[in-house]
Amino acid sequence: MSDSISKVKKYILDKNSSLTDTTFLETTDIIENRLIDSLQFVEFILFVE
Repeated sequence: MSDSISKVKKYILDKNSSLTDTTFLETTDIIENRLIDSLQFVEFILFVE
């Protein structure tokens, strides 16, 4: 796993305490699975930039 993907994965895991490293995969759709809400999505975009 690349460093960038690891950082994004850690960010999502930190924002959603119900997830674990084994339940959240690189292919998990964060929007479709409602892992982050609309406000968190905006924060996520800012994080990615």
